[in-house]
Amino acid sequence: MSVEAKVSPRKKEIVNEIIEDLTNYKTIGLIEMESIGAGTVQKLRAELRGRAKIKVAKNTLMRKSLELIENLDGAEKLSDRISGPVAFLFTNDSPYVIANYLEKNKVKAPAKAGQIAPKAVTIKAMNTGMPPGTIISELNSVGLPTRIQEGTVAIPEDTQVLEPGDKVSTTLAAIMSNLGIEPFEVGLSIALVLEGGDLIERDDLLIDFDEYISNLVYAHQQAVNLSVNAGIVTTETAPLVIGQAKQRALALAASIGYVSEDTASVVFGRAQSHALALARAIMEIDSSALSAEVLAKASASPVTSTATSSADDEEEEEEEVEEEEEGEVVEDDGLGSLFG
Repeated sequence: MSVEAKVSPRKKEIVNEIIEDLTNYKTIGLIEMESIGAGTVQKLRAELRGRAKIKVAKNTLMRKSLELIENLDGAEKLSDRISGPVAFLFTNDSPYVIANYLEKNKVKAPAKAGQIAPKAVTIKAMNTGMPPGTIISELNSVGLPTRIQEGTVAIPEDTQVLEPGDKVSTTLAAIMSNLGIEPFEVGLSIALVLEGGDLIERDDLLIDFDEYISNLVYAHQQAVNLSVNAGIVTTETAPLVIGQAKQRALALAASIGYVSEDTASVVFGRAQSHALALARAIMEIDSSALSAEVLAKASASPVTSTATSSADDEEEEEEEVEEEEEGEVVEDDGLGSLFG
């Protein structure tokens, strides 16, 4: 796309280059360039090669490019956010990955006189190693307490010297430099990106990926549990739903005494447990009513969890036995056959 006349050849070239990048990349970001040295920019350009492209130009040319570009949703919104020292970042990669990469690849930097503090700065308690002298008044002038320790000047307690937005004084910058304190970080930060016509702000781009993945795994587990409990059959839940249905069917069959290849061991196991419980109850009343074989089994066998969990059923059965007509005889052989 050509640019109208009355523009110097170099500016025209820059605008056309930006328009080409705006056309070729799906994500356009604005990166903050304040206090960034040329060496840092070149280093990050090299590291991002193949993944993202940084384009530095005057704000007026950046806005002009967005004005001339066709079919770019959100171009006007992005143009309105161009202010201060910024540059374009173009990428077809995930803006979240790029933003977090830039955030993690910053280096410590000293405070410069006149610089606006991007964050609060606290100087930790320390011994400066400097002898008493003008250093005391200098430290006190920026709000740092002093104390003489072993012949040198010490800062006895942690002291905040800058609030976000404060201007760094010449004295404070010199003091922190002499103490080897580098309170700030140098690197590129994405202020925002335009993707699919929407502006995504910096705070929304910076993600703790480990926490994000952990939350996704948890959400997936909860969704699977909900689907299984609701009986929703999908490729992933089918084995679980069918397995749960089978377990419930077996439990129901066993509870009503339905004997099949799958339930036989459970049904007969429960029957034996009930029989043993009944035998123990009879043994407490009249052990002579039981055969020696049954007495031995009832005495030797511990109370099983099955019998305990079915206590209510057993009590009802025991009451029915006790309420049987007197004179009705329980044959030893019949009861003993349950323990064969």
